Amino acid sequence: MIKLQEYVRFLCMIGGLGAVMVSATGCIVGQRPGKGECLFLRESSTRAAYWLYLPEGYGQKNPKTGEKEPHPLVVTLHGLKPFDDDNRQIREWQQEADRYGFVVVAPSLAVPTLFSPLPLKNPDNTSLKKDEQRILSIMDEVYRTVDVDPNRALVTCWSYGGYVAHYMMNRHPERFSCLVVKQSNFNEDLLDPMRVPEYRDRKVAVYFTENDFAICRRESRLAAEWYAKHGFDLTYAVFQEKGHERTPSVAAEFFARQLGVTAKTPPEELSQLQVKIIDVPGARSMTGVTDGTNEVSSSRGVPTWSPTGTRADWSTRRSKRAALRSQPVPADKGPAIPERRGPEKGD
Repeated sequence: MIKLQEYVRFLCMIGGLGAVMVSATGCIVGQRPGKGECLFLRESSTRAAYWLYLPEGYGQKNPKTGEKEPHPLVVTLHGLKPFDDDNRQIREWQQEADRYGFVVVAPSLAVPTLFSPLPLKNPDNTSLKKDEQRILSIMDEVYRTVDVDPNRALVTCWSYGGYVAHYMMNRHPERFSCLVVKQSNFNEDLLDPMRVPEYRDRKVAVYFTENDFAICRRESRLAAEWYAKHGFDLTYAVFQEKGHERTPSVAAEFFARQLGVTAKTPPEELSQLQVKIIDVPGARSMTGVTDGTNEVSSSRGVPTWSPTGTRADWSTRRSKRAALRSQPVPADKGPAIPERRGPEKGD
């Protein structure tokens, strides 16, 4: 169990006692808003709240094929409330969604609250189980109402949301094709090692920053060691001269690279990052790619905004979820439940 003194210090650092501290911890969303449509919704059966972002160009036909194509889905999980939430997550992801054509979902979660356990170690935690059902129900609703591809779904997170992201990938590997965690928490007590063979072929990336909180740096290292020990194809990297900040560009680029998706615009945020890839004994090697960041040291795959890319093997494999439906249902074939449209809330 983490010492009480460190817990209090962590909470003070995240919450901040003034605007300066809030800015330093990265609670403010520095990313510019996108040009797509942002909706605040409630899932029809559980009434779970979530934000949905439809990227610029959603619903348009592919100029090459003349057909509408389902969009990849990003499920992004927020950190501790009140310092992060679903609204901030959907706002930080809008530029990246427009850049790559991603539909983004940001559920409102129960477990990441100010006095949640740190570390979170009980897989039967009531709030965690509640969030598990919320996320699954929201994803089901999105599949019914939005034109997305269930075979191309990323689960990602920031900060405390890492506990939930690792848990969801482990418990429901058929739902996700890729996992990227950023400046996040991890505890192997939440994971079932018996499920590993079901998703060892998925790509995993663990990112943290040089000046991140000690607990996030430590638990990122533990996450990398766990995935390496279990033989995953892992990318583990530190972004230098950064604190506990929002970096959605690294997750978006990683996901796009696995899909072979071309960026519509150069990702400025990504090109400004200085990345150092850390080799972890036991991790399977990745195929090298052309780097679009300022790479410091690397012998493995790193973030890139090169328009070239190879579609990963899993992208052509039908998941258990996809087997339930022959093809994604277009948005006009199912009812959405809009309760409020933008502008989104401010910090």
